[in-house]
Amino acid sequence: MKKLSILFVCLGNICRSPMAEGLLNCLIKEAEYDNYIEVDSAATHNYHNNAPPDKRACFVASSCGIDITKQRSRQITDHDFAKFDLIFSMDESIHKNLLRRSRRNDYKIKQLADYIKESDYSFIPDPYFGDLNDFENTFSLIKQAVKALSTDLINK
Repeated sequence: MKKLSILFVCLGNICRSPMAEGLLNCLIKEAEYDNYIEVDSAATHNYHNNAPPDKRACFVASSCGIDITKQRSRQITDHDFAKFDLIFSMDESIHKNLLRRSRRNDYKIKQLADYIKESDYSFIPDPYFGDLNDFENTFSLIKQAVKALSTDLINK
């Protein structure tokens, strides 16, 4: 059976998408679905190629028992649009960028924030230029969305 493959995409692949990747990997492992779902993350831009996640992202993730320190930033490739079954953008500008590049794979591209219930957020804010509180807020939103996503994936 082919694994379901999921890609999270943000601007630089050092804050939001690594936290989402780490959290979903943790949830699917706990549910014993890690043999059925593959998770990765990427950036739309090559600002931090092969860099580890931001230290604040690592700190916030580790406070929930999730280690993202071994992840490395990479830019999304044309091959990713064919390879991944679902591609989640973190905000509207990322979403539009992905749609422009997708070439007939638009149906795969979703916004992660659509999984946040009862919230005023229509996107996952970029905490990069903020402080630790911004990272905690962003992680909280990612956690709500990824928990709902994982429930959907596991129940299908």
